[in-house]
Parts: sequence; C-alpha cells; structure tokens
Amino acid sequence: MDDLLKLTFEMQVALVAGYLAFSAATSGLKHGLSTEDGVFQIIVYALPATLIMQLRPETWNIYAVSAAAIAASYLVGLFWRRWLKERWFSLLRKLKLATEDNMPSTLDSVIHKQDLEWRQLSVMLQDGTKYECRSPGAYDIGSIKLPLIDKDGNVAMYADTIQRMGEDAKPLEHILNEEHGDLMTYIPASQVKRLQIRIKKH
Repeated sequence: MDDLLKLTFEMQVALVAGYLAFSAATSGLKHGLSTEDGVFQIIVYALPATLIMQLRPETWNIYAVSAAAIAASYLVGLFWRRWLKERWFSLLRKLKLATEDNMPSTLDSVIHKQDLEWRQLSVMLQDGTKYECRSPGAYDIGSIKLPLIDKDGNVAMYADTIQRMGEDAKPLEHILNEEHGDLMTYIPASQVKRLQIRIKKH
C-alpha cells in the first residue's frame, strides 16, 4: 500500500480508472481469472486515463481532468462488456481463430448472454423432483427480478409448478402475494441435477 501511495498522482488516477473499468468489464466473471490476467487487464483499461492525464494542457484543472480520465476508462470497460466482447469473440469463431467465447464456463455463457429472453426454466433435483417457472415474464413485478443463476449454479426462481418423482405436475399458488410477500424458491447447486431453459433471442 505504501508503494502505491508513493506513485505520482497521475499514476494513481490511471490505476483507479483501470481497476474501475476492469470491475465493470468483468462483473460476475472474475472467477477463474488469474492474478496475472487481472493485472494486465487493469493496465490495458488504464490506458485511456493515462493518455488523458499525459496529454492534458497544464492550465487545465487537474481534478476535473482526473474525473474525465476515470470516466473515459470506465466507459471503455462498459462498452467492451456490453457491446464489443461478444461480437469480437463471435468474429474470431467465424474466422476459425477460436472455438470458445472467452467465458469462464458454458453456464456463464448462457446466463450472461445479453440478447436472450428466458421463456421457461425447469430445474430437476438429485431426487428427481422438478421445479418449473413456466412464465418468468409474468413475475417481472415481483420483489426481486428472477430467475437468477449464479456462477456456481445456485438457482433462485419463482417456481409455479412442482413435480415429484412418480407424480403429476402440480401448480404452486400465491407466488406473488401483496399481503404476505412473494414466494421465492432457492435451490443450491449441490441439489441440481439438470437445468432446462427455454430461450428466445430479442
């Protein structure tokens, strides 16, 4: 920490900008990322801020320029995550230069896909019980926007149907309830045997 404080103000601004941009670009995707990769990405995202700090006229207010530099790097991180990353790796696959999308796992590729709408979700447990959310869009007004699947495979959903092994599917009632609250079903990854997601591209 002392070494960082000894850096020039311009370098400190660049590192802050690079880290914030890195955080935006890799939100939810840092698992499996090596320390070396993280450091080099921070340096890359710091480049816009570094250029702005180095090229600023001496008469300009350094704090205003610093804020602009941080914002510039942060916007680069957002742009990469939201629009450019997926298109870039799609291009590499079309050119047969890559066979993957640079995501930590196949599950991450699905849950972080920007242009997919989830129409149905079915989760089968290890004991054969199956929970379903047959119309996720119907629960957009719920207290929390669900379903959610995290990097480990834990699932939170508004389950509206349950089917136990050897039994017919049964609807679950009062999922959204203004008086008592909304009924969320949480399923730890250790209990999940299979996920099925019906998806539609926007």
